[in-house]
Amino acid sequence: MMFTFLRELPDWCYWILLIMLVVALLSFILPNLNHWYYHFIRTTYQESQNERLVNFKQDESEHFTYAYDNISAESLHLIKDESEKIFEAVGEFFAYTPKNKIPVVIYPSSAQLNASFGWEGDRSPMGVYWLGYINVLAPEAWIDGSAPIREQIFCRMGPMAHEYSHLIIDEQTKGNYPRWFSEGVAQYVEQSLGYFTIETPERHREPLYSFWQLEHSFDRQTNQTLAYWQSLAAVRYLVEQHGENIINQIIAQLAQGHSFHTILKNLTGHTYQTLAAAIA
Repeated sequence: MMFTFLRELPDWCYWILLIMLVVALLSFILPNLNHWYYHFIRTTYQESQNERLVNFKQDESEHFTYAYDNISAESLHLIKDESEKIFEAVGEFFAYTPKNKIPVVIYPSSAQLNASFGWEGDRSPMGVYWLGYINVLAPEAWIDGSAPIREQIFCRMGPMAHEYSHLIIDEQTKGNYPRWFSEGVAQYVEQSLGYFTIETPERHREPLYSFWQLEHSFDRQTNQTLAYWQSLAAVRYLVEQHGENIINQIIAQLAQGHSFHTILKNLTGHTYQTLAAAIA
């Protein structure tokens, strides 16, 4: 018989074979399990969003849909124009185009944007990406001045390129990425397209965060300016050392379910510790 030799193996060999089989099965199941879980939570969130936005006004452009309420026609026009403007440029950077139109939710105030995520306190982001949706503040909610001034500032500092970058990274990797990496790449893309990015903070007063801190509790770090700058600095460093394509190489391997730490080591030779030391 084909497997007669197995009867002659010592007991410890059976245990080794069993462990090898379990490891092989887990290596196949776990990446797919993560993808299934990602699909489940994303679909569930989108269903709840569709119910919540049923009373919002609706509009669309070639590649985006818009849900909004109590905003000016000027704000809607600015966001629609800017969305289409960045669509091709950002997509070209990542060599990726979403299959469906991208939903954008526009809020008239920071309070309403924060409330949609259950946030309390004085958070005031201009945009938030979450599970397939780009959420943005209407320009009139954060830009003072005349209509031409609002247009000029929004086209230089608006959140669309940043949040669309987050969406592409999330879709490609099925959620398999550290937060700091996505923030660093989104800022790098903004900068490469000529948008305003974060200024270098005064770092002599405090050390860098560990990348473990940024991976597991990015939003809880006291100095958010430093956290964002460090994320951008790390991505810039990787690009300087390995070329711009290192970003898409990392994303491609994240999409296959590999851990970021393994990818970082294999492609660049760095650990979190040596990467932090390199940009310090």
